[in-house]
Amino acid sequence: MKLTSEVTQVGIEGAIGHPRSGADVTDIYVDMRSYRRIACSGCAFCAICAMVSLNSSEYIVSIFFTACALGSLYLALASGAYTISAQFLAYASKLGTWRISWDEISAAEYSAMGSLLLLGNNKRFALAPSAWWPRSGREEALLYVVEQMNARGIAKKISPTADYKWMKNTRV
Repeated sequence: MKLTSEVTQVGIEGAIGHPRSGADVTDIYVDMRSYRRIACSGCAFCAICAMVSLNSSEYIVSIFFTACALGSLYLALASGAYTISAQFLAYASKLGTWRISWDEISAAEYSAMGSLLLLGNNKRFALAPSAWWPRSGREEALLYVVEQMNARGIAKKISPTADYKWMKNTRV
């Protein structure tokens, strides 16, 4: 748990003032495989429980575990990867692709949990908490996002609604 609290502290506010070197950055790829692993494990567990309960003639319990398995399957399909570049941010999963240009972003909201919500032109683009990002490249990606926000003068504020990670008007 110490890692999660350290990353949350580094977060959006903590990374300000620590600019990276002036080197140009190619696209940064952040795969959300941790989400996918947890969702696939939940799907397998719930599917097994649904079959066992169905075999035991516990139909109501079987329906519950089937619903949980389907929810976990949706989460597994929805987990994808972020691409962060100098021109845009994108998220791609089996369910679709979402993309927003840095030039379209006018404000940002972040939560205590670490979610970042980028807003602008009637659009919402959500970045998952950096604690769920792979360790390799996590700090570089987070610092690059903060650097881009500072360079473009994007206003930041804390908001509990940033944890609602739905995207709006950014599907490609």
